[in-house]
This record gives sequence, structure tokens and C-alpha cells, in this order.
Amino acid sequence: MCKLNEKRLLEGLSGKGIELNARALARYTAENGVLVNVHCSRKRGHIGLPPKLLGIHPEKWKDDSQEFFAEHINMGRLTMIPKDKETLLSSLEGRARSLVEKASVNGNYVPLASYDELRADFEEVRKQYFDAVEEVAQGWSAITEDFKKGVREMVEARCRKKMLKRDREKLIASILSAIPSESDYRAYADLTLEVRAFPTTGVTTEGLAPDLQDALNATWKDDVVANAIKGIEMGIGEIFSLCCSIMTTYTNVGKIHGRSTNALSRIAVRAKKINVFANPMLESLASRLENVGDLNDADVADCVEDCLLDTVQYARTTGISLDMSKCCYTEEQLTDMLEARKMFEEKKGA
Repeated sequence: MCKLNEKRLLEGLSGKGIELNARALARYTAENGVLVNVHCSRKRGHIGLPPKLLGIHPEKWKDDSQEFFAEHINMGRLTMIPKDKETLLSSLEGRARSLVEKASVNGNYVPLASYDELRADFEEVRKQYFDAVEEVAQGWSAITEDFKKGVREMVEARCRKKMLKRDREKLIASILSAIPSESDYRAYADLTLEVRAFPTTGVTTEGLAPDLQDALNATWKDDVVANAIKGIEMGIGEIFSLCCSIMTTYTNVGKIHGRSTNALSRIAVRAKKINVFANPMLESLASRLENVGDLNDADVADCVEDCLLDTVQYARTTGISLDMSKCCYTEEQLTDMLEARKMFEEKKGA
């Protein structure tokens, strides 16, 4: 793969009169998007099992072994929250993070064109998350009573012949003391969309040595450019992978499924939203694929193959990476196809 041609990749910004230097690019990036992360918290109901309950007696070990046990070994834990309720909460947390991932460029940079829809979708998931938290909280008495009963039965069954009754009671009390209150469970739960501005200047910290300050500023400049390039690479890469998948199916069965054309239309809409850096190739691909649902299978296949070849040619000239493992053609076949297309266009233009 050739070296990245940043000027070519960002030529759409040049066409808008934006200078391709780090400061101007950072300012443009900040004006057209935000950095977004998901913060999620809740009491998971995990309570560590005392070593004695596991048949381990570290107090009888040598000092160095005791220290290692305390620092490094997690021998087991009990989970207080019912599995189905914790599974639902984990699923909602995953959905929230997935929303940000799908709306973002390069991990957590979200174009303003995508932010309002992201925020609305996130609020819907957030409501479901807190409804699920509230359901757990409202059943807290029953949950804790079931847990206490289970702990007592477990300790009695496992330790009756190994420990005196008073020691078993102490063991039970040590486990139950870790149970959070209902109010703590409610208060700790959170699901928030954290939004920050993209940094428009390098790091400036008093007391830093000049060479370290220069290194930090250089890193900031690299991050500014990398964010833009990664967003372009990601958008083109997503289209390339889908085109490859569709062409593989068409080659094997001679048909374009309706779900494939729907996926192309969706990815075209997404590409336009995330093309905040005005990349001409990404804009061209999105425009051509936006209405493929109106075409017959043969015309869809021609359009998809043409887009696939364009992405390959563009990657070869700009240095961006494509996942070639998704492609149904070999590098040699792609080269031949590109050459044949070039010859056809030259002949048609003659």
C-alpha cells in the first residue's frame, strides 16, 4: 500500500476554501462535530466469596503467599441481581454504546449531522435502562431476602461439618454486610451521553520542558489529521465491504436480494452524514448507491461492481486500507478489471 496521500483525501475541504493545516483542520473539525462517550454505572450485585467458604485458608500460609492471594487472586463471587434482569441491563448498555459507535467517525467523533438523531435514540434507550433499574429497585426486598436465604443455605450445606455454628454465622454476616441498600442501588445507576468539544489547540501545560511540549503539540497535530483520515477510510471501507458481500452473492446465485439494496441505501445515507470532511469519493459512492432499490438486479450489480472497483482504485492511489479478505476477486483480477474498464472508457471517449 502506498503512503497516505492526505492532500488527495482532504481535497474536498480545499475546494471549500479550508487550508489543510492542523489548526484550520482542528477548527473545522470542532465546528462540525463533537466527541461523544457513554458513561454507564450500576451496582452489579457482585459479592466476593470469603476464602474459607471456598475451602482456602490463606491465614495459614506464609506471609508472601498471603500477600499474593490478597493482591492477585479472585477466587469467586456471588451475584445478587437476578440473571434475567442483569442481562437486560447489560443489553441496554450495549445498545447505548452501539448507537454511539454507529453514529461516530473514528470511534467517538460524531458529526453534527448525526448528533440530534443519536441523542433522540439514546434518550429512548436511557429511559428503558432506568425503567429496568427501577424494576430491580422496586423488587429489592424480595431480591435481598432470596439472596440471604440462598447464602445461608449454601454456607450451612458447605460448612456445617467444617465450622462451628458461631463461625458459620460470622461468615454469613460477612457476606450479607456487602449487600447494598435499595437507595444506593438507585443512586449509583446512571446512563449518560458525555459530550465534549474537539480540541482546537495543542496541549499547553506550565512547567513542561520545551522538547516535551513540542512532542505533545506534534501528537495533537497527528490526532487532528488522523481523525479526519480515519473517518474517510472508515466510510469508504464500510461501503467496500458491503459491495464485496453483494457481489459474492450475485456471482454465486445470480440474484440481488431486497435486503441488500436496502442495506446499500442505508449505508449511503450514513455515508453522507459522516462525510463531514467532504471527501469526493465518499460523496460519489453515497450518491450512486442511494437509490439502487429502483434498479433491476443486473443494473444493481453493475453499479455495485463499479463502486467496488472505484474504491480499490482510490485506495491504491491514496493509501487508505481496505479489508481485501471480504473481496471475491483477487488482486490480479481487480487489476485486470480496472485496466479493462480504463480501455473501454478511452475507446468510448475517442
